[in-house]
Amino acid sequence: MRTIHLVHGFNETHPVQKPSIACLKPMLRHRGFKVMIHDYGKLNLVETTANNNLARLIYPHVADGDTLIGFSNGAAIVAHLQSMGVRTPKIILIQPALSNTWRPNSSCMSVSVLWNPHDLATLAGKWYRRFTGLMPWRWQDKHHWGEMGHTGYVGGDTRYLQYQTDTTEDMPVVTGHSDWALPKNRDWWELIANNA
Repeated sequence: MRTIHLVHGFNETHPVQKPSIACLKPMLRHRGFKVMIHDYGKLNLVETTANNNLARLIYPHVADGDTLIGFSNGAAIVAHLQSMGVRTPKIILIQPALSNTWRPNSSCMSVSVLWNPHDLATLAGKWYRRFTGLMPWRWQDKHHWGEMGHTGYVGGDTRYLQYQTDTTEDMPVVTGHSDWALPKNRDWWELIANNA
């Protein structure tokens, strides 16, 4: 049985569930997937951007053929897992706090991205990455934070499927960073489950 790995964002608090990405678990389990929620807890901003350390905690649990789903900072952790060589044919990035030109390794066949131009959290992540990249303690420990949740993927990799959540026809209009996880937007959960 294939496992779906859910990796949450930075310091998540949500009125419905914690972390918000956990809203996907029942729908994925109903489709016959095993689901693991990788909860790295609440960390400060500097600790959170040490995504390679967080990826090392998840790495032993990911088997060839599994699917990775990352929300916000979870997408940057997914990027680190890919650079560590995990072989996951499907990746889903939800409002990713990730460089908008990031490309997965060759084992990945498709990357689904949910984004909208009203996501200011990931735009701030890009500037935070640029600022902290100047710090000497960051030179050996780069992180992938960026604005993909604000712009979508902007490169030429044809493996990407993009969903602009504020303009997709026949879908609820979702703006901002985490409204996709509200129960009224369950159609987006269904789309994510279909792409898993």
